[in-house]
Amino acid sequence: MNAFVLIKTEGYGLEAVFSFNGRTYRAMDDFSGFNPERIDFNAPEFSILCLSDQSWESIFQGNPESKREFIQRSGWSYDGYGQVASVRPVVVDFGDFTFEVGDFTTDQRCIGEFVHVIIDRLDLTFASQ
Repeated sequence: MNAFVLIKTEGYGLEAVFSFNGRTYRAMDDFSGFNPERIDFNAPEFSILCLSDQSWESIFQGNPESKREFIQRSGWSYDGYGQVASVRPVVVDFGDFTFEVGDFTTDQRCIGEFVHVIIDRLDLTFASQ
């Protein structure tokens, strides 16, 4: 089980700071605008937004150390280093997180490859009760 602790939030649509598996992350608060009685704070949900235009080379040559981690760029944006888990859609295991990151390849031979993906925004919300 992943250990999650909400540290603070600036409010809906602003920055939320949390700890996940002992690491501190910053994300967009996508939960404060909802009824707090209906939020299950024990069930965090994460999503990402990837808008940056990256070349094939920057994706597939950008992780020569075979890392699985998020490294903060600024605010709630990150350099995501991970391993391709599947294609159609492309799913990448970043260590603490696993996300669908788009459709930059459909080639099954890419499964297992280590990649670098720019994460423009990490979002945090919670399951509703």
